[in-house]
Amino acid sequence: MSVGVIGLLKPAEKHERDIPLVSNEKVKKKVNDISSAIFEGKKKEEMKKDHPTALFNAALFYYNGGMGAVDYTQAAYYWEKSAKGGNSNAQFNMGVLHLMGKGVPQDDKKAFSYWREAAAQGDNLAQFNVALCFSKGFGTSSDASLVAYWLRRSAEKGHCLAQCNLGVCYADGVGVTKDEERAKYWLQKAADQGDHLALQNLKAMKGKHKRVHSGVFRV
Repeated sequence: MSVGVIGLLKPAEKHERDIPLVSNEKVKKKVNDISSAIFEGKKKEEMKKDHPTALFNAALFYYNGGMGAVDYTQAAYYWEKSAKGGNSNAQFNMGVLHLMGKGVPQDDKKAFSYWREAAAQGDNLAQFNVALCFSKGFGTSSDASLVAYWLRRSAEKGHCLAQCNLGVCYADGVGVTKDEERAKYWLQKAADQGDHLALQNLKAMKGKHKRVHSGVFRV
């Protein structure tokens, strides 16, 4: 039975990026130093080099309520600057903020644009989200071949939901040539990581269950 590859669901609001936050005092110092450098127009090479990472940590500080209350606007402010400096984690998180409309206007196209920037740098969560966008035309036009392309990029880096969905692509011939062996390969890779949907899909290929898919944005 042929089914759609990926559904489009709103994400949980929990922040799940596994990135260490430096101590509050260090963050405050970085914020002050960087703010001074930005607004006074200083061009010190050591400061410029440190911008993306320090700005990213400053954003985490505000996102996690480092000043006593969560401040999405300030988080967006610093993540946007970090993203422009090429930080892929900041690009990913700006996509999440635009998806949810936190600290910035809700904007599907901008969410997609930021994720694609991060995906191009190899962020496997962003690659999975880009695949979701191409699946349902979220912030861009639908394109089954690009769904499979970005799922493969993410799956090759070990993302189990990408592996599961790529397996469904091969099982149903969505964006790729139908290939039962490759479908089983990717579904098994996901199943080996404990993905219950992949296990169900493997059974579905034997005609015992309906195929299912994973469609939650990674945030």
